[in-house]
Amino acid sequence: MVRRNTSSIVHVKAQCYSHVQGIGHNISDMTSKDELTSIDPAGNNTGSPALLADSHHGEMEGELDWDEITQGLVLGAFFYGYWATQVTGGRLSEVYGTRVVFGVCVFAGGVSAVFTPLAARWHYMALFALRVIQGLFQGASLPCIFPLMIRWFPPLERARFIAYVLFCNNISITATLPLCGLVIGTLGWPAAFYVTATLSFAWCFLWYFCMYDEPDQHPSLYVLQNGMLSALPFLCRYLGAVVAATVGEKLLIHKVLSVITTRRIFSAIAMFGPAVNLLVVSFSGCQPTTVIVVLCLGFFFNGSITIGLFANRVDISNNFTGTLSGIVNGSANAIAFVVPLVVGALTQNQQTMGQWQKREIRIPLPRRCHIYTRGIIIEVKERIVATVGGNL
Repeated sequence: MVRRNTSSIVHVKAQCYSHVQGIGHNISDMTSKDELTSIDPAGNNTGSPALLADSHHGEMEGELDWDEITQGLVLGAFFYGYWATQVTGGRLSEVYGTRVVFGVCVFAGGVSAVFTPLAARWHYMALFALRVIQGLFQGASLPCIFPLMIRWFPPLERARFIAYVLFCNNISITATLPLCGLVIGTLGWPAAFYVTATLSFAWCFLWYFCMYDEPDQHPSLYVLQNGMLSALPFLCRYLGAVVAATVGEKLLIHKVLSVITTRRIFSAIAMFGPAVNLLVVSFSGCQPTTVIVVLCLGFFFNGSITIGLFANRVDISNNFTGTLSGIVNGSANAIAFVVPLVVGALTQNQQTMGQWQKREIRIPLPRRCHIYTRGIIIEVKERIVATVGGNL
């Protein structure tokens, strides 16, 4: 979250005091008074950036002739509203979400910035009222961040959220004050408000289109989560292959097992392990976590094929390994044409858990092992769609 786009409006409250025009532009012969600045409890500077920029210049001519009491009154006006909406803002964000509450705060700050020069030139009491209204909206901005933190971050990461995101207001102040000084010196003090208001409106546009109160509401994260869950079994298959190949070769190197025994054991693990896991999946019910864990375990077992069936091809034929692999893969993958038809016949107009369980039981285990070995992707996709459904 770019929290300090809000404060940038607050920080730039160049209250149209005389020093505002002191940076290179004298509009009238009115004499400005000493500078006054204030910092709100969130670390937001609510005074004039122009005043901060040229305090060492002393008395300078400006557009408005306000004495110290008037300046203090206008500066303090912000906190009348800021103090009043702290609890209300926090509660509103708990009920309606940070997206709406914080977005309104930023937008209201932008609107206030647009009308600040007009209000200041009209009457200092008009600016006083405008700053009270601005404080009312700004008061809700800090408390409404904490419900967002609870929804998005686990307990052990919340301190970093506060440091990295919430305390970015200090970076905002650091960037905003020089920016306003540059704008004022080039375009005049009213432009500082118009520039920061424009930035706030642009930020609001991004906020409303990119921000979600909870991770579950974020469509991209939902798709990403499903993508990661779908990919996880294949990662487990890779890890299983690495582990099985390493262990199998160690057994061969130390002559713990013979080559043919090693091939048989790991081939059995690669086929029977996933077959049993698919039976478990069919009786696991609509429990996404259980289904994913069992599928990952089945894929992990299937990784043993590296030191089993795959390595056996090299054992059989060194000179025609490529041809042999093509024959084996071509023959094995022919089952991929049959599996969808069998599944469709067994579950037609009967997409129930009981029917899927019957499907698992009707196919003999040895044949299921063979089907799994070459129909693995189709099998798993169907299991995810039919068993887990929309619960992922």
